[in-house]
Amino acid sequence: LYGEEVVAFVVKKNPDVKESDIIEYCRNNIAWFKCPKEIIFVDELPKNSVDKVQN
Repeated sequence: LYGEEVVAFVVKKNPDVKESDIIEYCRNNIAWFKCPKEIIFVDELPKNSVDKVQN
């Protein structure tokens, strides 16, 4: 994809999890082109008025 990157927004349940742990897990379990280049940790995912996660 030209000019686009895969990014993952993650809500941590375990405070010991690091960005490198998630990227390594992805590399071992999904196709290389689906692996995120960057992990962004957030407190919660944004939801719309009917409580669905926004795209």
